[in-house]
Amino acid sequence: MTVMFKTATWEQPLMRVYAYLMGCFTLALQGAISTSMAQEPLVLNDERTNIDLSRIEQRLSDLEASNRALQEENARLHDQSLSSHPDVHALQPLSSVQHTPGDGITISMLNDKSRLTFGAAMSALSTFSTSRQFSPSLPLLLFPASPSEQDTNTFGIHARQSSLNARFRGPDVGGFTPGGEIYTLFFNDNITDDNYGMLVYFAYGELKNDQSRFAAGIQKDIFNPLGPSVLPISVLYTSGNSGSYRGQVRWERFIPMENGSMITFQGGLSEPIATLVRDRLVDPLVEDNGWPNLEGRLLLGFGEAEELVGGRKQRSLELGLSAVVGQIRITKPIPGPSTPGPDRIVDDIQAVGCDLQCTLTDRMGVKGEVFIGQTLAEYNAGALQNFNSETFEAIRSIGGFAELYYYLHPQFHVHFGYGIDDPFNSDLASGQISSNETYFTTAYWDVSKNVQFGVEIDYRTTRYLSPLSDADGFLFMNQFLWRF
Repeated sequence: MTVMFKTATWEQPLMRVYAYLMGCFTLALQGAISTSMAQEPLVLNDERTNIDLSRIEQRLSDLEASNRALQEENARLHDQSLSSHPDVHALQPLSSVQHTPGDGITISMLNDKSRLTFGAAMSALSTFSTSRQFSPSLPLLLFPASPSEQDTNTFGIHARQSSLNARFRGPDVGGFTPGGEIYTLFFNDNITDDNYGMLVYFAYGELKNDQSRFAAGIQKDIFNPLGPSVLPISVLYTSGNSGSYRGQVRWERFIPMENGSMITFQGGLSEPIATLVRDRLVDPLVEDNGWPNLEGRLLLGFGEAEELVGGRKQRSLELGLSAVVGQIRITKPIPGPSTPGPDRIVDDIQAVGCDLQCTLTDRMGVKGEVFIGQTLAEYNAGALQNFNSETFEAIRSIGGFAELYYYLHPQFHVHFGYGIDDPFNSDLASGQISSNETYFTTAYWDVSKNVQFGVEIDYRTTRYLSPLSDADGFLFMNQFLWRF
C-alpha cells in the first residue's frame, strides 16, 4: 500500500493569504499607475518612476525568498514525519492471505496471532450395485432379495460428499488456545436422504493446550472413533464400524511419557439420539429419557510419532478402550391389555469397545475395532436396530472391522478389510436383520495435494430372519476428489 502525503495543513491557508496579498498589491499597483498616467504622461526616465519600480522589484524578490523558505520548511517537516513514523509511508496490511494446496486459504489476523482457514472439496462418487441398497448411492444395508428372483441392480452418481469447512485458531487466553471448526456436506438433513442440502458434520468450539482440551458442539463420538479407509462417508456403518457424530461436551487430558509415549483420557456428555444416519421423523416414538449419554475412552500411544510414507505421522502402536452408557425411551402407539394408555419402555444403552492402530513398517499397517453392547442403533451398530419390533426390548449386538493397508508409492496406496455387525438372533423379531457384513478393497491415487482418484470394490451380505430373504451383491465405486 502506498500512502500519498498531502500539503501540510498550515501551508494551504498561508498560500491563500499570499495569493490574497498579491491580488491586493496588484490592484493597488494598477490603480496607482492609472492615476499617475491620468495626471501626467509616463516618463520612464523620471526619477520618481524609477524609485517606484525599484520598490516593486524589491517586494517581489522578498516574496519569492519567503516562498522558497516556506517550501524548505515544508520539506523539512515532511522528512521529520517520515523519520519518526516510518510505517506511515508504507502501511503494513492488518491481515495476510496464504493459499496452501489441499488445505484452503488461511487468513492471518491480529499480528499473526489468529488464523482463519477456509477450505472446500468437490467430490463425484459413482456406485454400481448388483443388489438394491439402502441408502441410494451410499451403501449401508442391502434390501431383501426379490421373492421372484428379479434383478435389483442399481446405479447412481452424486456430488453430495462435496464439502465446505472453516477452522479458526485464536490468540492464547489464560494458557489455552481457542479454536473451532465448521464442516458441512451437501446432503439434506442426514446421509440416507437422496436429496441435496446442507448437512452439518462438525460445529464445535474448543480451548486447548499441551495438557488439556475442552470442547463443545457437534463432534465425532468418543466411543470407538476409528474408521476404515473406504470411499463413502457411511464408512462401514451397520457393518462393523460403530460410532457417529453428535452434540456433546467433552474434556480430554494428555499425559506425556519419557519415551515419547502418550496417555490420553477422554470423557463427555452427549446427545442420546443421533440424526446423522436416520431421520427421526420416521420413528417419532423414540426419544431420549431426559439424560445425556456418558462416554469415556482411554488411549495409549506407544513411542514417538514418526514420519511415514505418504506424508503420514503416526506412532508405532495406538490402543484405545472406550465405553458408553445412556437411555432411550420408546412409547408404543397401542396400549397394552393392562394399561389405560400407550405403553412406555425405557431401554438402556450400554457398550464397550476397543480400537487399534499399528504400523508394521513405514509402508504397511493395520487398524480396526470391536464392540459389544445393546441399543446401539444411535451409534450405527446393531444393524440400525435399537429394539425388538414386537416387544420393544433392547437388542444386543457384537461386531467390528479389521483393515490391512500398504503404500506401493507415496501417492498410491491400497486397503483390504472386513467388517461385520451381528445382532443376537434371540433378541430379534421376525423380519429383522440378523447380520450385515462387508469385504472391501480400496485403492487411492493421490495425484497431488489437490486431486485424488479412488476405486473401491465391496462384497456385501445382509441376512434377515424369515419371512424375508437374505441379500448379497457386489458394489463398484469410483470417486474423483478435488480439494481447493
